[in-house]
Amino acid sequence: MKHLEQYLERMSFWRVNVEKKPAYTIAGLTRAEAERVMESLEADLSPENLSCDGELSRSEQTKRFKLYSGAMKELNSLFPMVLPSSDEYEIFS
Repeated sequence: MKHLEQYLERMSFWRVNVEKKPAYTIAGLTRAEAERVMESLEADLSPENLSCDGELSRSEQTKRFKLYSGAMKELNSLFPMVLPSSDEYEIFS
């Protein structure tokens, strides 16, 4: 669960420091939170976000794709009913 853990840490920074809510944890994740995380992962996997509008190098984009797609797979293994809205990235095939 290393990818999901890294991603939740990243998401939790804003949640803890700005929203003043507890950090996301794998053990404490609810289905509603898992759905929010999946939506966030889908947004992060969009070409514009993945490349920072073309500002990131190809290797950094690949690194991000591996992190986000790995987190998506791990999240789905914990919550099989939580799926991305589309399968355009072919992550589950």
